[in-house]
Amino acid sequence: MKTLPKSPDGGWGWVVVSSSLMCNILVDGIGLAYGVLLPKFADYFQASKSKVSLVGSVMIGTYMCTGPFASGLVNKFGCRMVSIAGSLIAAAGVIIGSFSPNLDILIVTYGVIGGLGFGMMYLPSIVSVGLYFDKKRPIATGIAVCGSGIGTFIFSPFLEFLSEIYDWRNILMIMAGIILNGVVCGMLIRPLKRKQKEVECDSDHIYDEVVEVVEENERGKLGEESRPFLQVAQPQSKKEQKTPNNGRITKSLDDMTQYDNNSIIAGDKNSEGSVTYNKPFRSLPNIMHSNTSILSTFLQQKTYSSKCYVLTSCITEVFTEVFDFSLLGNASFVLICIGNIFGAAAYYIPFMYLVDRALMLGIPSTEAAILLSVIGVMNIIGRILSGVLANMKKVNALVLNNIALFIAAVALFLQPLCTKYSLLVVFGVVFGLCVATYVSLAPIILCDLLGVERLANSFGLLGVARGIASVIGPLLAGMILQATGNYDASFYLGGGMFLMASILHFMIMLPCTKRLTDLHAKKETAST
Repeated sequence: MKTLPKSPDGGWGWVVVSSSLMCNILVDGIGLAYGVLLPKFADYFQASKSKVSLVGSVMIGTYMCTGPFASGLVNKFGCRMVSIAGSLIAAAGVIIGSFSPNLDILIVTYGVIGGLGFGMMYLPSIVSVGLYFDKKRPIATGIAVCGSGIGTFIFSPFLEFLSEIYDWRNILMIMAGIILNGVVCGMLIRPLKRKQKEVECDSDHIYDEVVEVVEENERGKLGEESRPFLQVAQPQSKKEQKTPNNGRITKSLDDMTQYDNNSIIAGDKNSEGSVTYNKPFRSLPNIMHSNTSILSTFLQQKTYSSKCYVLTSCITEVFTEVFDFSLLGNASFVLICIGNIFGAAAYYIPFMYLVDRALMLGIPSTEAAILLSVIGVMNIIGRILSGVLANMKKVNALVLNNIALFIAAVALFLQPLCTKYSLLVVFGVVFGLCVATYVSLAPIILCDLLGVERLANSFGLLGVARGIASVIGPLLAGMILQATGNYDASFYLGGGMFLMASILHFMIMLPCTKRLTDLHAKKETAST
């Protein structure tokens, strides 16, 4: 029986937090600093800013939508392997993107492939912290996710500095080398040991045991009376299970083409469970006409089908873990997903267009890039602060999240009035604090509502909602820019979306929503 590993709440967990912090620096730092590269791509490819914004928004959208797939991989292979593979894929996508002859290829390589790798880095880094911590989870998660703010603070001026020395192709090559540091971070995520040991029999072990039994029969090393027959295992008492008298584990004759839990053991032909004496098999003529035919059949399966079956079985298990549709019956989780569609659509609009709006106001490019660094610094402070506040007994993480969403909506509504650099800095401070709270508290809220055992799947599905929105939001804002010639309406759109997200999250606190959530939980408990 599988049991959740015990959270150590410290020790190596702080190394995992540091690793998660670095992964967030790489993923969100590079992703959110795309606003610095947007004007340069627009000039080089001579394309509209709404289309150029797709490169960055598709990357962010892909890595968020990768959540369910990454959660399935995490449940199957663990956080370490998925994180390492993600770093390699992301670096490969960015390297290939540096050779893109046009914007469409750049969208596929930098956006889709790079986003896929980032998604496989991002989710394991969050989930691993949730597994290593229980009582200190809010603080640990807050420290880990503040890597987004640190990354934005570092990469915005860094990319602006590189653009003064290199062209965009060389910049992408340098970025790919930096992304490869994620391999080292992934190696530091040490898997937790479960409380109970699990005994597993793989197909190769089963095959070797069957071949050994049949070969011994064919060589005639065993006497006629003691020659083992393959028999179906019968239920045993606890005492018998602890002290087996005979025993090689083999495959069931009636299900030779599948690897399931039906076990067949070799034993005396006169025993009660023998194929020849078992009632279900009496009507099967010549079921064991020769040991040679059994061996040849099994050898063919080993050669032609077992490897394919193991591969398809792994894929099937991964996708079974990915699509946990039972979560969609939870009223609170549905409201969170819909609210995040609106919230994520608004979230990325300032990151994509704030620098370009500052340039349109006549602010120098170096100072304009610093605006993202301001948001990044406040992101760091906001994520740590929100983690500390959420860890207090009298503070409700959901209420704190909803207030932050409402203030972010007000800030975006007032942003068009910020026509001076000092006012843009104030906007960056307020917006950075609010969105930091919104992002960092999501895993805490999911754990509170659904439990830590469903964090990977719920966070993955939530990533899909955010990923879809992160593509749509900046694209709509870019289209509005083309239609109006300025960013005022684009930021009004963002404010309205954040306001809607706040309302939907407040609805989770309604008594009717709580009753529906409790009813769904009782049904799930009864079904299991």
